[in-house]
Amino acid sequence: MFETLERYYDKTFTDENVELIDHITLIAATVGFVIHLALIGLAHVWPDAPHFVHVMKGSFLSAIYTPFSFILFYEVFALVLSIPRSFTSSVGVQLQIISLIVIRRIFGDIGHLDHLKTITLESRWVHLLAYDMLAALGMFFGVIAFSRISQMVPDAQEFQDIRSFVRLKRGITFCLAILLIVLALVTLGVYLFDAFRAIEAGKTVIGINENKVFYKDMFTVMVFADVAVLLASLAYSHKFELVFRNAGFVVATVLIRLSLSIPRPLDLLFIAAAFVFAIAILLGYGYYLKTEARETVEEDEEPDIV
Repeated sequence: MFETLERYYDKTFTDENVELIDHITLIAATVGFVIHLALIGLAHVWPDAPHFVHVMKGSFLSAIYTPFSFILFYEVFALVLSIPRSFTSSVGVQLQIISLIVIRRIFGDIGHLDHLKTITLESRWVHLLAYDMLAALGMFFGVIAFSRISQMVPDAQEFQDIRSFVRLKRGITFCLAILLIVLALVTLGVYLFDAFRAIEAGKTVIGINENKVFYKDMFTVMVFADVAVLLASLAYSHKFELVFRNAGFVVATVLIRLSLSIPRPLDLLFIAAAFVFAIAILLGYGYYLKTEARETVEEDEEPDIV
């Protein structure tokens, strides 16, 4: 079965298709940005605008939120591609995604501040903006640290049959891609249906919070996908350090998932814990490999006692 899924994976994720999705994302982000700006402009200059245009009236800065949404969807695509490469690279992309979610949220905070009549240091949006900016800065350095450490730490190659393990991960990746596409379409469909009903009833269209819907469900799926990879790895290697590293990465994914269900700014503590735990796990795994390699060299250099 996994051989069949691997063939589907190879046909789907070709270099040409990856490049095509890259171009489509860029075009969609640009067009979405322009359309969002145009709707905000129409809402400001058209007094008798239809309801679905009038509800867009607000800060022009809020339009920056739209292209970042498309960029985030592309990062999800990159996450799917990273799974067959290594568990470490997959976790690295997950850290990048949650970082972009927070940096995109900053633009939403700025949009709220732009239309406030009075701004004080006690304003809720000022506090949230400060928390998010500090957190985004810390996550940026955290992503860099995780990336640099992962380059210095060799990934696990101690499987009995590495080719079968890669085939298994590609099969999991193909199934995951289908599931995420279905999830995205369902989320979009539900939002469009609710928006149509709201417009028809003359009510305000409430913007979809994809952090609470799509990304929360996406990270839930990623938790189970990571667990599936962890269980699959046990069939090929039972080394303690490898199992512990993979289990630790699953814990980091769970913390990211929990952060999407927790009110702000408490969610940032869970995100910070995920970063610290993932980096610490990777450092510990690298230290173990270095000490193990040093002990092996020392044993080989010991003279035989006759």
